[in-house]
Amino acid sequence: MRRNPDHVGALNNLALTEIRLDQFASALRHFRDIVELGTPPPEVIHNISRLLMVSEQGIIPLPPATKGSFEEVLQQALEQGPGAPLQLEVGWVYMLPTREDLIGVVIPERPQHSTRPPDQFANLTAVGSGTGFVVFPGYILTNRHVLDSGDAFLVKREGLPQAFPAKKIALHSNPLVDLGLLHCTELKAEPLPLAFGPLASRGTEIAVFGYPETDTLGIKLKLTQGVISGVPTDLEVDEDLRGLYMLDAISNPGNSGGPICDRSGSVVAVLTAFTRHLDFNMTLGTPIQLAQSLLKEAIPGFAPLIPKDQRLEWPDVDRQVSPSVVLITVYSQRVPVTWSGLRKPPSLFGLPDPWCSRCNGLGTVDCPNRRCSNGSVPTTRIRLVPRADGQGYAPFREPATAPCDVCGARGRFPCPLCRGTKLENPQEGKDYPPQGW
Repeated sequence: MRRNPDHVGALNNLALTEIRLDQFASALRHFRDIVELGTPPPEVIHNISRLLMVSEQGIIPLPPATKGSFEEVLQQALEQGPGAPLQLEVGWVYMLPTREDLIGVVIPERPQHSTRPPDQFANLTAVGSGTGFVVFPGYILTNRHVLDSGDAFLVKREGLPQAFPAKKIALHSNPLVDLGLLHCTELKAEPLPLAFGPLASRGTEIAVFGYPETDTLGIKLKLTQGVISGVPTDLEVDEDLRGLYMLDAISNPGNSGGPICDRSGSVVAVLTAFTRHLDFNMTLGTPIQLAQSLLKEAIPGFAPLIPKDQRLEWPDVDRQVSPSVVLITVYSQRVPVTWSGLRKPPSLFGLPDPWCSRCNGLGTVDCPNRRCSNGSVPTTRIRLVPRADGQGYAPFREPATAPCDVCGARGRFPCPLCRGTKLENPQEGKDYPPQGW
């Protein structure tokens, strides 16, 4: 399944993580991406403002040029979105998908890639996409993991301007079988023949159909070819992957749920994943035989289209199969989040991160004694060694180490910003350093 790279919450959270790692250029790029999407939410404006504030205080050392770029992005954000008063007790604000009460930004569909979603999807967030194919009029087979991550779905055929809502109606009864079913009464497409007979042989030529990486490769259907490199040892799917086909055809995120067809145009498997468990990439497919029980239980009057005994050229296979393969766009509802006992501000929503910006919530920093190394400082000691002439002993100065009296040989020291509390804004009057240091 392909994740949506324009998810505002994900970009915001990624930028905050990069700030913690001092990767300021990457954080700037992701904040800028949010602003370019339009109408940045107040959480983003708060986080950029806060970064500039702590930079002014010397807590986070932003390079001057980078600081100027953040100021430009903040100015653009303030011109587009509703500003929020800076609330120091909150700290950084991570964003999560939310239901009705969480301010968020619906991911805009890229005009060159897709059409405007129906109005009932206006309050949902697009979180990814996958592939599916018609197995019976109005019914679309895809992967379980594509459906698990969403609350609503749109399906769209290549070449048609309109996308249609689809309803998740069933998942395979075995949770290890990565298959699920959508129903869409408005979709008009012929079902594909399903090869419910014996398993395909090793070396069988196959084609993989799907919509990989639509954000960079576009939403036109893609086809890759290869052969079956490994066949299931049985149809008992487990975590060892022994119940799956192995293919050498190329696949990418977004291919999930697409049909794997032979030279007759029949579906022999459903693309499940590409794996890096081995020293090389391998595409995995769930045998179509495992879908039989799901389809019979979930589709009233189900009767599969019988494969024809024919051998087609690949362009002919493409013409036969492609009208029945659909792009599935996955949408998620917004779920409320808890502020873990902190006062919930009226204008900011999300997951607060009140941990100290200097120590990243550890409560300690490196010992301020520059001579200290892991709690020890260099020194010398006097040792008596025998004289060369054998006449007594002579003092000899040699290097040694001694416990650092600043950090008490700990190598760490209570953070001067949070006073060891790990929080960005400690209570006034907190002893610093704490007793025992």
